[in-house]
Amino acid sequence: MQGQTFEQWQELLQTELDPTIRTEAIRAFTLFGANGRGKEATEAIVNAVKGVDFRFVRNGSNDPVEKFKVAVSNAFSAGSVYIPIKDSLPIFIEKLTKGNKDEQTFVYTVWDPMRRHLDDDMAMQFLREAIRNNDAIGFQLYFRDFVPPQNFRMRATSRGEGQSQPPLLGLFPTILEEVEWHRENVQVQSPLQGPRIGKARFSTFGVALLELLRNEGLKSGNAAIRTRSQEVIDALSQIEELGKE
Repeated sequence: MQGQTFEQWQELLQTELDPTIRTEAIRAFTLFGANGRGKEATEAIVNAVKGVDFRFVRNGSNDPVEKFKVAVSNAFSAGSVYIPIKDSLPIFIEKLTKGNKDEQTFVYTVWDPMRRHLDDDMAMQFLREAIRNNDAIGFQLYFRDFVPPQNFRMRATSRGEGQSQPPLLGLFPTILEEVEWHRENVQVQSPLQGPRIGKARFSTFGVALLELLRNEGLKSGNAAIRTRSQEVIDALSQIEELGKE
C-alpha cells in the first residue's frame, strides 16, 4: 500500500476492519504527522481508536489488535519518528474534556511515554494559554494528583525517567529537581493529596511555575483557576519550606 495519500489512508481507516491493515495506516499517519501534518494525523488516529479498549496495551503480543494499539501508542512517543507533542497535546486536552470514554482512556494511556517530549517552554506556553483563555477545565487537567506507594525512599533527578514521578508533576516536566522520601521524617500532606515529602529542591521549571501562578493564575477572571492556582501554590510552598530545613 505504499504511495497512498493522506486522504486515502484516512478513508481506509474509516472502512477497513482488518487490524493488520489498520496498523499499517497508523504507521503511515505517524510519518505524515512527523513531517508537518501533526494535527491532522492526530485527529485521524484519535478517530480510529473509537471502540478500542486501551485500558491494557500488551507490547510484544502477536495479537493483531494489540499490535494496532502499540502502533497507536508509538505514534506519539516511540523512537525518533513520532507526531510532535505541540500538535497532539491541544487535541488530547480537548478529548479529555469533551471526548467519549474510549478517547479519554486512550489519551491517558499514551500520555506517560509521550510526556518526555514536553519541554519546559512548551509546558509553560500551554499553561499560560489556559489561564488567558479562562479554560478552567484544561487548566486543572495539568495538575493531576500523583500519590506514590508508601514506605519507600527515592531520589529523583533530571526528569525522573525510569523512576517514580515527583509530586504535582501531572502533565508537566519535573517540578522538583531533587526529592527524598523518608518514612521516619515528620511528614506533610499537601492540599492536593500529594505525597509526603522529606526533602526537596525546585527545578528551574518549578520556580517559573510558582511565579506564573502567583502573577497570572491568581489574577485570572475565572474563579476555578484562581482557586486551583492557590491550592498548587500552597502545596508547593509547603515543599519549599521543607527544602529549607
